[in-house]
Amino acid sequence: MNPKELRELADNDDLLEVGRQAIEDELIEFRDSGFFQIRANGLVCRTVDAQESSIIRFGPEYALSIGLKAIANKLESQ
Repeated sequence: MNPKELRELADNDDLLEVGRQAIEDELIEFRDSGFFQIRANGLVCRTVDAQESSIIRFGPEYALSIGLKAIANKLESQ
C-alpha cells in the first residue's frame, strides 16, 4: 500500500467505522474480562454501569493494530 492509498483509507468513513467498532468491542471485552495494562497512556472505556473510568485497557499501538486488521478483513470480504 502506498501513502496515497493509506490517506484515502484514513478518509473513508465506512472503513473507519469498521476499525472503530472493532477497537470498541475489544475494549469492552478487556473491561468485562478484567484485563488492563499498566502504562502512562492508552485507551479506556466506561464501566458496565456507564461510569467514568481511568483504567487503561490497552495502548494506542494495540488499538491501531485491531482497527487495521478489522479494515483488512472487511476489504478482503468485499
